[in-house]
Amino acid sequence: MEKLTEKQKLFCETYVSNNFNGAQAAISAGFSKTSSRSKASQLLTKVNVQNYIEKLKEKTAKQLSITRESQIQELNELKQMAKELAEVNNAIKAIEVQNKMLGLNEPETLNINQYTATVKFADR
Repeated sequence: MEKLTEKQKLFCETYVSNNFNGAQAAISAGFSKTSSRSKASQLLTKVNVQNYIEKLKEKTAKQLSITRESQIQELNELKQMAKELAEVNNAIKAIEVQNKMLGLNEPETLNINQYTATVKFADR
């Protein structure tokens, strides 16, 4: 695998710390402001950049003691509070976030004979 340059490392570190704003991370890493969006897009397609970003995200999550399970538990608590306060929109949002985290928003693929169909169910 290709080794990251210092600029690429700085891009990744800034990208993770600035709420995943690629253009701003590219500028902070020293890339041109005028081409920052395209440079960020280009960098984010590189496997070594993606791997380093994942490593940084895992490190941050570990430092903050954040796990998938803890996030889902916290969402459950927030959802319950929203229900008790009759804040329906907030309860629905918590459910949507949980579904996304658990992959329940993904379309289902059905294999029928030799044909494959992807179906997005409305009730999901």
